[in-house]
Parts: sequence; structure tokens; C-alpha cells
Amino acid sequence: MGSNDPGSSEDIQQDGQQAGKESKTGSSFYIVGIGASAGGLEALESFFDNMPLSTDYAFVVVQHLSPDYKSLMPELLHRHTEFKILQAEDGMQVKPGHIYLNMPKKNLIIFNGTLFFAPQEEGLNLPIDIFLRSLAEDQGEKAVGVILSGTGTDGTRGIRAIKEAGGMVMVQDEESAQFDGMPRSAVGTGIVDYVLSPERMPLELQNYTHGRYTLAFRDKQQVLDSDDAVAKILGMIRTTTSIDFSFYKPNTILRRIERRMGINQIETAEEYIRFLEESPNEVQTLFREILIGVTKFFREPDAFEVLKQKILPVIFQDRKRGDPVRVWAAGCSTGEEAYSLAIILEEYCEENGVHCDIKIFATDIDKNALDFASYGIYPESIVADISMERLARYFHKKGESYQVKPQIREKVIFAFHNILKDPPFARTDLISCRNLLIYLQTPMQKRVLSNFKFSLKSHGFLFLGSSETVGDASSAFSSVDVKWRLLQYQGSRERLDTVETIATASDALRRMELQRPSLGMPEPRASKLGESVLEDVISACMPPAALVDEERSVLHIFGDVSHVLHLPRGRMNTDITQMAVKDLSIPLATGLQRAMKNFAKVEYRNVVIRDKDGKEESSLDLSIRPVGEGGEHPRFIVIFRTRGPEEAVDDGEVVDYNVQEHVQKRIEDLEQELQTTKENLQATVEEVETSNEELQATNEELLAANEELQSTNEELQSVNEELLTVNAEYQKKIGELTELNDDMDNLMASTDIGTLFIDVDLCVRKFTQPSAKVFHLIKSDLGRPIAHISNEFANYDSFQKDVEEVLRRSKAKEVEATVRDGLWYLVRILPYRTGGKVVTGVVVTLIDITEQHEAKGQIINHNEELTKLLETSPAATIMVTAEGDIRFVNSEAEQMIGLEHSELTGMSFFDAGLRMTDVEGKPLPDEENPFAIIRKNGQPLLQDTVALHPDGSIVEVDVSGKPILGPKGEFDGAVFKFERLTHK
Repeated sequence: MGSNDPGSSEDIQQDGQQAGKESKTGSSFYIVGIGASAGGLEALESFFDNMPLSTDYAFVVVQHLSPDYKSLMPELLHRHTEFKILQAEDGMQVKPGHIYLNMPKKNLIIFNGTLFFAPQEEGLNLPIDIFLRSLAEDQGEKAVGVILSGTGTDGTRGIRAIKEAGGMVMVQDEESAQFDGMPRSAVGTGIVDYVLSPERMPLELQNYTHGRYTLAFRDKQQVLDSDDAVAKILGMIRTTTSIDFSFYKPNTILRRIERRMGINQIETAEEYIRFLEESPNEVQTLFREILIGVTKFFREPDAFEVLKQKILPVIFQDRKRGDPVRVWAAGCSTGEEAYSLAIILEEYCEENGVHCDIKIFATDIDKNALDFASYGIYPESIVADISMERLARYFHKKGESYQVKPQIREKVIFAFHNILKDPPFARTDLISCRNLLIYLQTPMQKRVLSNFKFSLKSHGFLFLGSSETVGDASSAFSSVDVKWRLLQYQGSRERLDTVETIATASDALRRMELQRPSLGMPEPRASKLGESVLEDVISACMPPAALVDEERSVLHIFGDVSHVLHLPRGRMNTDITQMAVKDLSIPLATGLQRAMKNFAKVEYRNVVIRDKDGKEESSLDLSIRPVGEGGEHPRFIVIFRTRGPEEAVDDGEVVDYNVQEHVQKRIEDLEQELQTTKENLQATVEEVETSNEELQATNEELLAANEELQSTNEELQSVNEELLTVNAEYQKKIGELTELNDDMDNLMASTDIGTLFIDVDLCVRKFTQPSAKVFHLIKSDLGRPIAHISNEFANYDSFQKDVEEVLRRSKAKEVEATVRDGLWYLVRILPYRTGGKVVTGVVVTLIDITEQHEAKGQIINHNEELTKLLETSPAATIMVTAEGDIRFVNSEAEQMIGLEHSELTGMSFFDAGLRMTDVEGKPLPDEENPFAIIRKNGQPLLQDTVALHPDGSIVEVDVSGKPILGPKGEFDGAVFKFERLTHK
């Protein structure tokens, strides 16, 4: 059976245990690795627009980033998600509810749930593959791989590793991807779980993880707790694919079935069986799920180096030129292992000057994998596994892929072969069967090893996986290298088990076209008895005979033909002319040629046969008859009849066989045919030699040019992907800046404030329409020095100097200036600062304050008129603040009090300097002070008599006053009027 390994290394270690929820690092959340390249920005935004915040996931986004440009992904992506976005750092622990972005110039890997940087690889660097493979190794079943839009094939090897580890893979559909290279390559592997548009991925991701939790924890039981259910599922696979997995270890099969149930949101075995019955495609999907190939070129390179250094010298030692090297790659999957062996053998032959025919039989049970392998075309991500030297020598670059060169391809023969049922290959020098035995139950392991012992030459070699052993057969093998499981067979070629031989022979007979098709059920005992009786009747009533095909190969023998046919020595050859005794080979060849040419019966009489010593003679009649109607695959029956009475012949050609005559005729025909062939061959050889010389010269030139172009193309492709990613980010940023610029233009236009932007060289950078009126600006003035542009200021000649001062000192300045048409502006000159607080120019704003300026003038005029009115009033008037301080007095009050204006202004109304007493000359208590009375009552003071003492004299006055109220009715001071009392 093929080594499309039905599980990962984790499956091997956990065989016999139920897969749990925890990853290898024990994390309780899923880590989702997202690979994106050209066109991936839009896909990422669409994905996270539909991904709700959750602590069940952490996301690591890996892109193809240019080393020369700063990525804008963090600020572009944060508008589309509530997850916290972080730029990955070396040694950063991955936490749920976070998105981590890779850095330029560094590859990203994960180990024990922690991110680390790794240096970029020389040549073609594949950061997505590198991260996904490390994610698979670190997280196992808790790893999820997502491939979005991009060119090339990066990510293809990574998702294969995730599937091998039991994780889940999602790929963007080609219809929604701007660039479908990466999605198409991933889907081409045939192992993808979901092919969806980005907006649908989050829902399916949640459904998948929810299904996994349900299966893992529901009643703490295995969902597939019935052997009958598993047997029925395996039976459905066998019916569809003819492959029986019942000999595989049960827990490996259980985990794969439960995984498919989780993906399809099915919770019981009965529901899944119904689903399989209704959906034939699911049967094929489960079949492929079990046969996920754990393979790559030169897997475990050290093992191949040991093979080259220790095993190949022994295989090629003392080997004759015509003796081919035969290798069997059992379970080749998609062919990487077989081609790796072919490359190693080719290298050894070239390095040691060995000329030998090499045949590698690569077998598997997965027909799709065999078809893929036979083309020999692999994604460019194989550069991670193959050195650049080997790529150049053994592969052609074909678009975004690499194709195996003919010199390697012709060494490998791919064939469908079930290692548990079909007969093994014979006389092999080396068998490579890595990581297949570990998935088989012990009885099947013994059968496979028995087949290997039959297949190997004496002292042939067996190459197993690092986790495999030969078990009870260890006595038949000696270890060449313990670590890499390289073994040498010590016995002779072993006889196949009788029961197994009968079974395989029966299978071969059932596959013959002349046999009736098998229904997959055991033949009834009566049928076998009937066949036995039929054989006895034929032997008794019919002369010895043989059934042959158009290739003269024997298909069936009737009766005893031991006196005319013998098995040849060496390699098995069923050509009847090679099996016939010497004297019979020529008439057989001649008769078959005539019968096949005319599709008619041919008979020879009196064919003389000598015994081994050449003494005793016997004669027989040879009859060759076509069977059936002929068609595409004609059959012929050859009858060997001992001499008897003459029999009449109704049709066909009957000839008395004369040996000398037929031999001479045969020789003449062959000589004539040979001469013609030689002449044609000579002419062809001359033409080919001439053409070959020309082609060789041209080929060398093309090879040199092709290598240069391949190198250049890889570099350009890498740069192109990086530039596409950068371009997408900048296009997004430009859109945002355009929108922001429009917002600013509309804002400045709506405020009707003139704005002028001046750069560090004092040149006009931008302006608004209101400022154009003051500075006479037009669009062509952009870039001109501000000093060359006139302005309308009538009283602001220092504008240029003020601009230079603000630029130099970084301090803002405000000036009220008028223009020639009488308008007033508040001119504000401010430093222009960037995000880094660096001054790179100035901003001049012009705010129209004409109305405010006119209002201010009116207020001043009004105050002047009011002051004149109070000054000319015959009554002494005093105004007091809310605190009791005098803020205005007229000249009449100055004379009445006897103090100057400057002395009174600011003096407290309670100050003794006012010399205010009662009429008897006693000082007034504070509470009887007129101001205190008004402030306390908040009401006007109609009349109060006090005495003033200017120049030492006594003047009695009547005081009246009113409170001054503020905008909200609060007390804001008082105004008093003093009038002299006149005594009559």
C-alpha cells in the first residue's frame, strides 16, 4: 500500500490515545497563520471586517514585504478589526485576541508559542512557507493556515505541513482573488479544507473550531464508539476506491474520520454515514484525508547523505555495465522521494564515472498522486528543500514551477501498486519505504517485510523511516546506520508465503480481460468445483495448447506442455517463442506472424523435435487459430498435436513443415529486412549527427541564457511582489490622504478664514481664496518667494520680518492690520510643525475683524461721550467696584472731597482718607457706610446725610446711590451722587 502517510508524527506518538484539545505547547486557543502577497490587503480587510473579537484565536499575518519601504499595514488594518495589532518582535509571546504582523527583511517562525526572527534565505525566499511549517510543528492540531491573494506558489508547502500535523487549511477562491497564483497552487494540492471568499472565512473558522470543541468534550466519549460504524465507513471507502484501510491502526483512522465530522459539523457516526451515502465526494475527501503524503524532496537530508556515502558504493561495487540498478520506492506519494533517490544515484554516477542503467519503481495506491508525480512538475517552493545547484542541474524552470529534467524523469517508473495485495518487484538492490509501516497493524507489517525480503537481492538494502523498525525480522537484517534506519538484508531471496501467493495469483486472474469481472465477493464453493472439473475435461479431451496475446505472451496453458515449453532462466519472460524448445521456436514465430497478419488459422505438419542430446526425434503438428472476433486485443490458441491419422482441413493454410526450406526462407527475409533497416539507419544516423551538433551548440547557448534569465526572473518576481504589496498599501494611504485633503479644503472654505502656507524657504506652498485677496495670489504663484508678492496692508510694513522671526524663533505672533479698502484683519503667524514637532514653515491666517473693530470704535466713542457727560454734571459723582474701590470720580467730586483724581482712583470707599464722618464729625462705622448699605440691601439709597472735610472745613452733603448689576443680576458695584446741603 502507498506511503501516503495517514497521519503525522504526532499521530505516531499519540497512537492509541484520543486527540485532545491542547496543542503541543498546551495553548487553549488556535493560532491562525495568514499568508498574503499581491492583492492581499483588500482580502485581509474583508476577512477582519467579518471576524468578531474573540480570545479563541491569535492571528499571524505574513506578507511579502519590500525591504526598502515601511509597511503601512498596522494603521490600514486597525480600522477593520477590534483585535489588538502588534508588529512582531523577536521573542514575543503569542496571545489570544491579537494580530501579529511580520517585519521586512526577516523571516518569522514560532516555537513553543513564541515568535522568533530568522534570517532570509538566499535566492528565492518563501516567508509564508517557512512560518506555516514552523506553525505546524509547534501547534499541531491547533494550527490553521489561510492562503489569500498573491502571485507565485508560496504557502503550498506550508499548508501541506499543517495538514500533516492535523490542522485545518482555508484558501481564497480564485474568483475573488486579485492574483490567483498562490490560491491556485494551494488548491492544486487537493488537501484544502475550505475554498471561500475572505468574507465567508471567519464564519467557517468559528464553525470548525466550535465543531472541534463539541467532538472533543461531548460526554468525554469518542464520537465513533462503535466498531460497526467504523467498519461501515471503511467499507464505503473500499467500495468506492478498492482500497481497504481495515489493516491500518484504528486510532489513526478514528482521528481522521472525527476531523472530517468536525469540519462538516456532524456530531454522530450515524449522521456521518448518511452524509457519506448522500455525498460521494465526501468519500473521496476522506480517502485523501487518510492518504495525506508526508513527503518532500530530500526529507531528512542527512539520511540521504549517509545513503550516498555508505550504501551506493556497495550497490555499484563490481557491477557489470549491462546489469541495471533496481530500486523500489514503495509508497512514493507525489514522487518527491523517488526523484530524490534518482538525483542521488545520478550524482553518484557522475562523481564516480559509473555508467549503469538505473530503474526506480515508484508505487502508490493514490492514483491522483501518481498522476501528479508522473508530470514531474512542482511548485517553486521546493527551493526550500533543494539546493540551488541541484535545481539548476536537474530541473527546468517552467513559469512559476520547476519540472524534472528528462535525464531524471526517465529513471523513474510510476505505477499503481498495493503493497498489501500485489506481488512485490523482484531482484531489487534498494527498497525505500519510509513512514508507512508505523500505520499498519503488526500482521500487515510482517507481510510487508516478507514481501521486501522476497524482493531484495541477497545483501540488498532497506531504507525505512526514522520511527520504524523491522520487528521480528531483525535477524534477517544488519544495521548500516541505526539513526536513519538503513539496513542490509543478510538472507537469500525468500519464498513468498503460499497463501499470499495464491491470493495474489487469484487477483491477477480476476484482472485479466478474459475473466469475468469480480464483484468483490468470495466465489462460491460450487463455482470453484466447476472450474476444477472443466480443467480436467479440457486436459482429457483437448491436445496440449497455450493461449497467447498479440505480444506472443502466454496467458493460459491447457494440458501438459512440458515436452514443448519450458520456463526460461533469469528474468521472467512469457514470450512463447522464448519458452519453446529450440526446434519449435522458428515455426512458432513464423506461424504466429502469419496468423496475426491475416487473422486466419495456420497449421504446420511434421515439425521435427529433437531431445536435449539431439538424438531422439519426434514429430508433431502445430496449429495456430485466432480466438473470437479479434478487435483491439486479439488472442490466439496454439495447439501442439502429436502425429496421428491424417485429418481434413476445411480452411486456413496447411503446410508440411520442411525445416531447411523454412529456415532458409526465414534467413532470406531477415537479411533483406536487415539490409533495408541498415541503410535507413545509416541515413538517419548521419542526419541525426549533423542535427545533433547544431542542436548541441544551440542548446548550450540557450542553457546559459536560460540560467541567467531564470536568476533575473526570480529576482524580478520577488521585487514585483514586494512592490505590489507596497503599492497596495500606498494606494490605500493615498485614498485616505485625498479624503483628508478634501476635508481640510472644505473646512477652510467654510470658515472663510484666509490661510497662507509658507515653506522653510519662505516660498508660497498653499493658500485659500480669502488670502488671495490680500496677497494678490493666483495658482501660478505656488513656489514663489513671499517677498516677491505684494500685499494690501496699509499699516503693516513689517509682515516679511515677522514671518522670518516666527520661522526662526518658533513663536507665534498676532497683529491687527488694515488693508487699503478699509477692512481690518487679525493676522496670526504660527510655526508649521510636522508630526515629529519639527518646524518646516509658517502658517499665516487672516481673520476679518472689521465688524469687531468698528464696534470697538463705537464703544470708545460712547465711553468718551459718557465721560464728558459725567464731567460736566453739576453733581459730584463717584463710581465704585463690587469690592468698594473707586474707579471713577468727576471734577465736582474732586473739589467736594478735596483730593486729586489720581488720589481718589483706586481708593476704597471705606478709606479714612475720604474724611467722611457723620454730621457731628464722628467717623462712620463700616455698616453705616453708604456703600455697605447698598451692598447689603441691594436696593437704591435714596438719601443719607454725611459730612466731608475738605481743607479742614466741614461740608454736609446728601448722599444717594444705586447698585450696578452684572449680566446675570449679580452685584457689580455702585454709583453715588453727592449734593451740598444748604441751611436756610
